[in-house]
Amino acid sequence: MNAFVADVLLAEAAEQLPDAVYLRRRIHRHPELGLELPRTQATVVDALNALDLDVHTGDGRVRVDLPAVVQGSVRHSEFRGKLNGGGSPLVVRTNDGTIRVERL
Repeated sequence: MNAFVADVLLAEAAEQLPDAVYLRRRIHRHPELGLELPRTQATVVDALNALDLDVHTGDGRVRVDLPAVVQGSVRHSEFRGKLNGGGSPLVVRTNDGTIRVERL
């Protein structure tokens, strides 16, 4: 990654930091115990909807469809490669099923 791209990414991340901190504080202001987290789920769904993402809920789960073209390998719980034709190689994986990768 060249220095210009790194600077752009850092600047974009810095712009998002206040919103991320606000979301974290909002979630932790009302802690929920166990596996039923309706208030946390609603807070996360609101934040994702604000990003204009396709958000689905049901059975206590939140699903967000993030279409991407992957140049590399795709498995049920992992993908490796470059996204949308560029950038550094990326690996996203889950061992417990919290992220599910589907081939469309």
